[in-house]
Amino acid sequence: MGDEIMGVAYLLSNEIADFSNGRDFDVYLTEYYSEPGTINIASIGDTADYYSYAYSRADADYPSQNQWQAGEMSFYLQVTVGSNKTLMMRVRAQRINASGIVQESTSYSSAVDVTNVGQHSFTIPTHTWSAGQATDRLRIEFHYYRPDKPASASISIAVGHNTPQGLSSLTTVFSPQYSLQGSGTELDPYLISTVQELNDLFFFDDNSGTIYFKLNCDLDLTGSNSWHSGHGYIPKSFYGVLDGNGHTISNLFTNQYYRYPGLFGNVYGTVKNIILDNADINTLFNSDSVYVGGIAGFLRYDGRIEKCKVMNSTISANNGDSDNHNFVSGIVGRSYVNDGYSTQDILIKECASVNNIFNSNNTFANELPGIINVVGDTVTNYAIRIEDCYALDNYFNVPVSATIIRIAGITYGYEINNLIVSRCYSANLIIQGNQINDDPMLIASSSTVTAIDNYYNLTNSTGFTASTYGTELTVAEMQNSVNFNNWDNINVWGWDSNINYGYPHLLAFIIITKPTINIISYTLDKISDEVGYQTSTVTFQSDQDLVEWEARADGTGHGSGLLVGSGGSVTANTDVTFDVDYTELTQGDKTYQINVYGKNSDGIWSDT
Repeated sequence: MGDEIMGVAYLLSNEIADFSNGRDFDVYLTEYYSEPGTINIASIGDTADYYSYAYSRADADYPSQNQWQAGEMSFYLQVTVGSNKTLMMRVRAQRINASGIVQESTSYSSAVDVTNVGQHSFTIPTHTWSAGQATDRLRIEFHYYRPDKPASASISIAVGHNTPQGLSSLTTVFSPQYSLQGSGTELDPYLISTVQELNDLFFFDDNSGTIYFKLNCDLDLTGSNSWHSGHGYIPKSFYGVLDGNGHTISNLFTNQYYRYPGLFGNVYGTVKNIILDNADINTLFNSDSVYVGGIAGFLRYDGRIEKCKVMNSTISANNGDSDNHNFVSGIVGRSYVNDGYSTQDILIKECASVNNIFNSNNTFANELPGIINVVGDTVTNYAIRIEDCYALDNYFNVPVSATIIRIAGITYGYEINNLIVSRCYSANLIIQGNQINDDPMLIASSSTVTAIDNYYNLTNSTGFTASTYGTELTVAEMQNSVNFNNWDNINVWGWDSNINYGYPHLLAFIIITKPTINIISYTLDKISDEVGYQTSTVTFQSDQDLVEWEARADGTGHGSGLLVGSGGSVTANTDVTFDVDYTELTQGDKTYQINVYGKNSDGIWSDT
């Protein structure tokens, strides 16, 4: 058990660029980091003074326990002026109540002449806040004015933390207090057991990459399409290590004004052992290229995704801007390796994209691989490695008129000095729309690719042609492990006629459960040597097929106690009967506890 941790954070979010009546930043800020966001202020008319505002979220469910604390705040804003106009600007922060009435304010920053195109810094003076209410919000007021009333000008404001774009220091604004079971170490990770705790995770994470989390159960996000004014779940950056522990996160919906949507936004750490099922992931962001993935929008620098599966989901980018790209993938929207930041290879390992729909409506460029888009420096010292992954039953929907279409079963790589794709396969991929330049394995531009022991099947695919990065197999060949050279069919891959049409499946996603035995009835609860009372007939059922079963009296598990019945194969959910005779109960007159145990085909006993 770990101590209660106090997260120091506030949330600013952006939905629409023009916020003249008060809109939101798309930035989540903590004392550790934030993601840079941009807000555009509409052109200024012929008036001396203008005010625009941005607000922290008022949603009661996130964060749900935020209380304003006595604390200090100081940060920088950066302003870029759209054209060279005479324009002055100053900024201050305010605490407003639920009715929008200002409760207290900081002093204004110094006025800055933002006439010249470029970035301009603002520092809101340090302020000690009074304790407030959970319903209070932070408001950033932008006061901009034109001393000489020139022609209209437009401005955009970029906000960030510890980046060239922005925020340089931040201390307490309000301090929501959350507690998670665990201490955040590798041996005692923070445990995530509720949807709220999934959100709270980000208050415990920092940019050290040394905080550990574990999913403690399946999470159902049904109803998330009504969160945050209908825009759903808010993806955020993740730096730590999250072990999904084989659990499933289902029914996630997100359609925020966010460039990197997915279960996570930017991932700098490790995410593993998670199944994402029936997600609907989209974005309203339309001012630049977008990166959309099931597990992560963007995997950066030293990031790793291992043993993750995205299935039955819709992953979309509705950025129709003709100057930008839509990068849409099953696992990661895009990954980036760079000499200046990376210290190891980026790794995508044992991941699967199954029965997903990928939508992209960009009339210029659409990159839609089943697993991941990757990019890097051509001089990088590190590789991006994609190992033991597959894409199956995926549907790609792209505009027919698009200038650039790159659809691949596994990956699209751009300017990668060392892209290694090994032991991957694809099958049953359908393209609706433009079907030019499509490869069932991978597409590479200005990249050095090493492709090792990859395979694909085109029998039930449309819009794809033969690949030089893999070997084409027939349906029958896909169903036989002998055709997959150097594949680990003991620890990694399995073949089963009931899974993936008999094509390879990853053992990481096979959940082995113990059978459950239910005693349906028995004829006597007391037996003896008296005629007519010597035998009790017991009937039981198992929820799984069994290869062996036994009944024991006064045992502590299978193999212990007095054996009073046993047998071989049992079909699931069918009655099995056996008799308990008084002669088998050899420990004298007493009350005996009769238990039935069963073993399934995986060798797992019901009492395991």
